[in-house]
Amino acid sequence: MEELSYSLNTLYMLLTAALVMWMAAGFTMLEAGLVRRRNTAEIVTKNVGLYSISCFMFLLCGYLAMYPGDFYYFVAKGDGSHIFSKTYEEHNKAVKKYIYSK
Repeated sequence: MEELSYSLNTLYMLLTAALVMWMAAGFTMLEAGLVRRRNTAEIVTKNVGLYSISCFMFLLCGYLAMYPGDFYYFVAKGDGSHIFSKTYEEHNKAVKKYIYSK
């Protein structure tokens, strides 16, 4: 049952991500149609940049919220060393240890 849940969550994520991608393209066309011809390239560049930033932030934050056990957690310490952990519990222990060690 857990595999089915994981598969359905992944399918739902892919479908909604495709809809958001097309929504962003639609807003780009709307904005480009509302400005002068010389400003169209600026609008398209702005929207592509915003979509790229939002995809990267989803990779950092959203994916970890959806699938907490599937990603190697990474916490950078001030001395240049790093804490890697494979499970949600290990991640929480490492973060608490890092936060309360100061």
